[in-house]
Amino acid sequence: MKIITIKGIAATLLAASMTFGGSAYAEPTQPCTADNEGQSTWVWRSQGSYDVGELYVCTSGYWELRRRCFSNSPVCMEF
Repeated sequence: MKIITIKGIAATLLAASMTFGGSAYAEPTQPCTADNEGQSTWVWRSQGSYDVGELYVCTSGYWELRRRCFSNSPVCMEF
């Protein structure tokens, strides 16, 4: 799977914001606490005809989005 970095890719950000505007993204349901600091988890959801997977890492008490992947594309976006 190919990974691209979002930093400095304004066109990709614009396209992504238009595509996902109004979509409900959800962080993991498990609370991010000192007990699971550094752990990661995937959250998958349906987006019409394809699925979206988001990788979150527990960092300093909150879930940080690190990667977004699409079932209809070989490309993931890294944050």
